Amino acid sequence: MACPAWCLFGPCQSHLQHIAAPRRRLVGDALEQTTLSGLLLEHIESLGSNTIFLVPGANISSFVSQVQSRKTIDLVIANHELAAGFMAIGYAKATGKPGIACSIGSVGIAYMIGAAATAAAEQIPLLFVSGNIPRDSWGKGFFQDGSPQGTNDVALLEQAIGCSCTCSDAGMIDDLLALITERLRSKRPAHIQLTIDVQSAFCGERRRNGSTVPRNQAGLRSLPPTADLHKKTLVLIGHEAADGIDPLLLQRALARHAFGVVTDIKSRGVLDECCANSLGYVGFNSSRSALSALAVDHPLAADQLVQIGFPTTMYARYAGHFMPSTTIDAGAVNAWLQELVDGNGGSSPGYADTNMQWLRELRELSSYSPILREIEGRLLYSQIVNACQRLLPADTIYCLDSGQIRRAGNMMIKARNRQTIIQSDTLSPMGMGICAAIGAKAALPDRPVVALFGDGSMRMHGMELATAQRYRLPIIFILCDNQCLASTPGNDALKKLSSVRWDNFAGAFGVKTYLSVDDEAFTRNLLVAMTSPEPTLLWTRVPDLLDDEVNIVASASDKTWLNRFQKGQRS
Repeated sequence: MACPAWCLFGPCQSHLQHIAAPRRRLVGDALEQTTLSGLLLEHIESLGSNTIFLVPGANISSFVSQVQSRKTIDLVIANHELAAGFMAIGYAKATGKPGIACSIGSVGIAYMIGAAATAAAEQIPLLFVSGNIPRDSWGKGFFQDGSPQGTNDVALLEQAIGCSCTCSDAGMIDDLLALITERLRSKRPAHIQLTIDVQSAFCGERRRNGSTVPRNQAGLRSLPPTADLHKKTLVLIGHEAADGIDPLLLQRALARHAFGVVTDIKSRGVLDECCANSLGYVGFNSSRSALSALAVDHPLAADQLVQIGFPTTMYARYAGHFMPSTTIDAGAVNAWLQELVDGNGGSSPGYADTNMQWLRELRELSSYSPILREIEGRLLYSQIVNACQRLLPADTIYCLDSGQIRRAGNMMIKARNRQTIIQSDTLSPMGMGICAAIGAKAALPDRPVVALFGDGSMRMHGMELATAQRYRLPIIFILCDNQCLASTPGNDALKKLSSVRWDNFAGAFGVKTYLSVDDEAFTRNLLVAMTSPEPTLLWTRVPDLLDDEVNIVASASDKTWLNRFQKGQRS
């Protein structure tokens, strides 16, 4: 075996005994020895994750080789570490299970900071695993030293996500796994750095099929007083409770009661937004029907609220004023729904009919109205989204990138379930939609996956089309090319982008490209892409701004620092 890469830059260390191929030895019938990497991989599997997204390299190579030898965890090799992190985000959002991203230490894990910041801001359970040089080589000027005397990877990730640790001794692993478990199960990211010499170190005897750390169970508190069900009732569901709600029980309760339901943007799809009770969501480009129901001075405002995992600060942001409300503890929500199903406090048919009419009037309010004109040589955003929803199955996953297509997608796509829309809810990093689609398809191969993105994002992470082709993932990549960074304030010199032959670019990776210049061509090309066993790029030219084709209805969601800034730039 050749010396590790860092030995080329200093005296050779005797690391080879630690970097031997992974081994497993049974002791009797009940005990076995396992390596530190093997123990970490068992832990990853116990959390329900079966895919690791990575860019391999020398100081993480022993860990990666043990992943390959297990054959129970899939490896998806990205072209860039940041892309691997975004793919892991797509996996986590598609499955609800922790996403795993892996890279070398130093520059490799540094590239993942954008994904780490996104996971921290949006409470996404992501585990970042990075390598490092051996403990006795720290601070000696060796290649890719991620120690405190080098690039200080642990401190870097600590600042980004709040939980970052190094394992330079096999005896540390139990405490670190307990910490990681607590973080991931509370939907927060974590980072563990493994020095190359401990990645294959044995951790002593352990029981096979041992129990894992139990999941924290929310205590069932006593139910609060039930709201007056005869009034116009708006149920607000936030992401803190959405994962614990029984969707079938929610549907059965709504079948008996004419409640309106509004979610935050992270909980979209907890109730099918095509359901008559759904009034959409609040967040980025909030639904007008949701904002109207929350606004106490609106003629269609609700009489009372039921808040389930929905912070009062968020409600106040959109409503401006408070109205009578009842709070249901996240751990008690299914018991409350069961009460509604059983008929306790049920409303009379007359009230139900009146409230259903209230909901119909709210659902008729749209956040935008079309401008009745065509733009020569451009396909409208609405034509793209409408064709997708018309032709693709209801269980399609849409991975939205940043910019204008994210605005259009949130306004026009109905979330049929929790996985319908995968996006960055707060940070919106460019290129994440491309990468998240790969993660989502790897996680849920039987569901159609569509990535919607602009040419700015294509310039950043378009090379990951090669990753989709490598693994023959039949993703439909839809490029909305407006040749500008339309969301950027300033003059055209800052916004305009040069023309690129994206068919030649994708073709270099073996990805077929279809250019659509009108609605008919896009429909035809989408049908072709739907039957392809490989990834397909649908290239479209679109208007610079979504505002060029629709009139956006002013709403409370415009009260953000960004919109105030942009309005000041235009005035």
